[in-house]
Amino acid sequence: MARTISEIKNIIITAKNNEAALANYNSTSATFLFNLWAYIVSVAIWTLEKIFDSHKTEVDNKIANSRNWNKAWFYEQCLLWQYGDDLTWNNDKFSYAVVDLSKRIIKLVAVNEQQDGSILIKVAKNGGVKLDDTYVGIGDGPEMTAFNTYIKQIKIPGMNVQVISYEPDQIQFDLNITYNPQLMTSTGQLISDSSYPVVNAIIAYLKEIKYGGTFNKTKCIDAIQLASGVVDAWFILVEAKGHNASSYDVVTGQNYTAIAGNYEFMQNLSNLIYTADV
Repeated sequence: MARTISEIKNIIITAKNNEAALANYNSTSATFLFNLWAYIVSVAIWTLEKIFDSHKTEVDNKIANSRNWNKAWFYEQCLLWQYGDDLTWNNDKFSYAVVDLSKRIIKLVAVNEQQDGSILIKVAKNGGVKLDDTYVGIGDGPEMTAFNTYIKQIKIPGMNVQVISYEPDQIQFDLNITYNPQLMTSTGQLISDSSYPVVNAIIAYLKEIKYGGTFNKTKCIDAIQLASGVVDAWFILVEAKGHNASSYDVVTGQNYTAIAGNYEFMQNLSNLIYTADV
């Protein structure tokens, strides 16, 4: 950022005052020759710094608006998609003639680079709702067809980009909970307000996972242990599956990454075993 003319001139005057040979040039008059030259030089330096600032802004804008086709670029383009509108070519890039926020139905995006170098894009609408009819064998609905067409139009020709939009992965637990019987019943219900704090804690934790992020057993247990009435908790079994899968798979490690990008807790309360801390 360019300095002011006064800042630059003060630096020149300070440098002059530090030179013994220039000690006699000490007038503060605005018309004093040295002050006039200091001002002229300051304006010249200030003008150059302003040109540098302008050039930097221009370069930054070109970089920001460039089509670099990286993960961050695809992420932004997914959010900019307008369902029902066609792209136009303007200023060396595709854009919409009219910005209509109501047509930007994609609210959740995850972009990952696969081992083969291809790009996998996961998208969903508000609340994690998938774009219509996108499971293999069912066929693409109008939203998914339109979005795939949009991606093909903006990507590099020949670039391998896959788009999916699925219902949330389903996850279920066999879970042991030690509870305070002064606060909670043996069914996991809070005495004070009849709520189910363990179930609520699990649902809240799953919602907090960033779209495309990973479920972690330890973090989930930490969230459960903060619930009112819970003394201790530990998993016996964790199972998960894609929404369209026929059966669950056991999560053997600490982590599970949803195929769809987000998660749905299957509330089988009989799998939550409560033991009073007495």
